[in-house]
Amino acid sequence: MSQFEHQVPRRYAQALFNAAKEQNKVDEISEELTAIRNTISTDDSLIDFLTAPQVTDEAKFQLIDSVFKGQFSELVYSFIKLTVEKRRAQYIRSIIETYTFLVEAEKGILRARVTTAVPLELDLRDKLRKKLESITGKEIRIYPDVDKNIIGGVIINMNNRVVDDSVRDKLATIKEDLMSIKIHRIE
Repeated sequence: MSQFEHQVPRRYAQALFNAAKEQNKVDEISEELTAIRNTISTDDSLIDFLTAPQVTDEAKFQLIDSVFKGQFSELVYSFIKLTVEKRRAQYIRSIIETYTFLVEAEKGILRARVTTAVPLELDLRDKLRKKLESITGKEIRIYPDVDKNIIGGVIINMNNRVVDDSVRDKLATIKEDLMSIKIHRIE
């Protein structure tokens, strides 16, 4: 993703967050955006339609009016309409994700991406969350991820810090250590 593609969601999310804050509707807007995210994460047709160059703006705005006007707050309706007007509809998912991140940051919530080789059982996830909360003093939201390539153990990515306690990492370290050993032949 280019620098520009990272900046667009951040700018739009920040503007939406600021407007929601001014109207004291941060949580309400967050709930509405979650509903939109849940819909578009299972079906790309809305984003495909809103970004299709062969579809007229008039048709796009008619769809926005029929789907969003009256069903969502004026702020969310205006946000969706603005993304289409400015040809930024392809960023809606990223904008919503960034908005959610801003809300969590405002509330002192940290995200922890937890990668394991097999799905993490709920009781272990809860224990890990509590341990991370005791370490950081903040509320933690665990976002589990499964990657069989780590073989075992866990990788925790939180607040741009990574703790890699995976078997794959340990094996790589052993390999590096073995490769650095110099063997001298004695004759």
